[in-house]
Amino acid sequence: MMNRPPENLFGKQLRFYRHHCVDPSTGKRLTQDRLGELLDELAAVPGLDGKRIGRWERGVDIIDHTERRDLLVGWLQVLHHCGGLRNQAEANQLLKLGQYSSLTTAEAQQINPNWKNEGQQTLPALAFTIENVLEVLKKYRLPYIEPQLRTPAGLVIWGLNRLQHLPYIKILAVLFLMAATYLALRPSFVWPILDETRRLQVYGRFVLINLLAPFFVAWLTQPDYIEHLTMETRLQRRLYFHLQWIGAQVGFVAFGWVALLASLAFYHLGLLSRVPWLVGGLTMLPLFMSYVSASRLPIDRHTMFGDEPKLHEADLLFWRVFIVAPAVLMPFFYFFHDLLVTAQFGGSLLVGLIALIIWHRRVELPQLNDIALLGIVGVLTPLLIFYFNRQLFLSPYPQNWEEWLIIITIMS
Repeated sequence: MMNRPPENLFGKQLRFYRHHCVDPSTGKRLTQDRLGELLDELAAVPGLDGKRIGRWERGVDIIDHTERRDLLVGWLQVLHHCGGLRNQAEANQLLKLGQYSSLTTAEAQQINPNWKNEGQQTLPALAFTIENVLEVLKKYRLPYIEPQLRTPAGLVIWGLNRLQHLPYIKILAVLFLMAATYLALRPSFVWPILDETRRLQVYGRFVLINLLAPFFVAWLTQPDYIEHLTMETRLQRRLYFHLQWIGAQVGFVAFGWVALLASLAFYHLGLLSRVPWLVGGLTMLPLFMSYVSASRLPIDRHTMFGDEPKLHEADLLFWRVFIVAPAVLMPFFYFFHDLLVTAQFGGSLLVGLIALIIWHRRVELPQLNDIALLGIVGVLTPLLIFYFNRQLFLSPYPQNWEEWLIIITIMS
């Protein structure tokens, strides 16, 4: 018998996905009894009724991971067939929640034959999962050394031993890249920037480092599981480097903007002046996530397409979009800077970020039904933003274009 997951999160999630399923024969929500019938029809798992399904959803019974693996896979197959479970990533996430192993290739193809490639459908942005970050960090974990070496001096010696196996030019290049990233990004994260001339220079450096740093990250990064990659020809090596560059570009730019918005949120919370290391940490976030994505993307494409390296059809699109995105979006921060640092916008930003987090984590919150979700994101959030900016509505018409922008934002 397996250990029951705390609070029956797995069962609640099974019920959550079933509630989002549509019975193909009736067009209504999938019931427990009908789920048992479809398990027999689609997955050849007979003998289950609504009461037994209900016991699993409530956590009264636990599905054995060895003896009833067919039930688990069949259940996922029905949920996918009825539209509740969208892709393989959600299926594996659900299995992980119940402490089960991920789908094998054969199991994935049983659920959906197209999942052979949709595998993994790993677009560059999907390299930022917690599992991938932890896997990268494991490469730098402390070995099981003698307790007496786990002192500050012992850690310094251990670190120097690790570094001596790297070429000195690479070490210097990494340090230079970290310093350049810090110097280029830090001024953008220190709010406010009142002088317009200096603001133009600061945001210009932000755009420049977003264009240059990813190339050097890709150049300095060794792909994960490089022993499995075929790099016999110059074309293959060039293609894998291009994949690293795409991953690095998406990682740096995406988390550069995340860090910029986070710094603005911290400014409105009054944390930038109270916690000095926050700005330094934010400047390193884009660099680290760029490294994670650059190291992961080649092996993801190898898993997807086999020994012959290929680009996913969305890779080039992602690359081009994230190259031009900083130059396209940065003028917004330049021209609307005075608006962004107001208390009204700060409250609106924090409320919007909370709503965004709730929306993106909705799959992991089965206790939050659709009505509550729409109430929070679609009703409460706009009302709070309206409240923060209520002074704009004391006059019959907006007085300037910034007020029009806020009103349009609230309405949207």
